[in-house]
Amino acid sequence: MSDNRWHQAYLTLLDTLRMSQREREKRSEFVTDADGGQELGWVIFERERMLEAVNALRSQANTAPVDLDAVLRAESSACGHSDYTSKFAIRCADLVVA
Repeated sequence: MSDNRWHQAYLTLLDTLRMSQREREKRSEFVTDADGGQELGWVIFERERMLEAVNALRSQANTAPVDLDAVLRAESSACGHSDYTSKFAIRCADLVVA
């Protein structure tokens, strides 16, 4: 995949994440996650939106979908960075072109 394709994926994913983050106030309750643990609703929501967006872009490129664990690793690598949003989108763009 070309650098331009990665860049377009990054911009799409960054926009997806930013739009999802606007919903944080509506999703501030703790909910049960897929593993039976408790997480804030907005964390799960944003992660699910990114998984959907990554796989939609992978589908356009005729590549197999990634699983939630791949997005969890991307999210984890972004945690603690001063620009978490951009770093998460970068890691997810990497998943699109992998």
